Amino acid sequence: MKTILLANHSESVRTAQKDLLIQNGYKVIGEAADVTQIVEKVKKLTPDLLVMGFDPYYFDSLEALKEIRHVNKEVKLIISSQFPASSPLVELIRLGARDWISESFPLHSERFIQGVRTVLE
Repeated sequence: MKTILLANHSESVRTAQKDLLIQNGYKVIGEAADVTQIVEKVKKLTPDLLVMGFDPYYFDSLEALKEIRHVNKEVKLIISSQFPASSPLVELIRLGARDWISESFPLHSERFIQGVRTVLE
């Protein structure tokens, strides 16, 4: 079974994503709320997929991704955000993010699961 790590400063977003993933048969192996936790958990847990929130007000996603790639080059990455696609998101995709998904729930819950399914297959 593929494993997933959720990384987002918002506990409510992580909870909504976790519940949705579990309801759809996925295994969430951990959660992280800041860059330090993300890097530590990616290194320790070696997830197949990292769903990382993008919110420039809470942490630098570009720096986080560079640090993540330093400890694990293989982890697949989906960016979730409440912000519209922008140049920082384009840079995240250039650095290896496979998808960008809105954090609006439940409106985009089907899109979230489809993105996870596509990236993990």
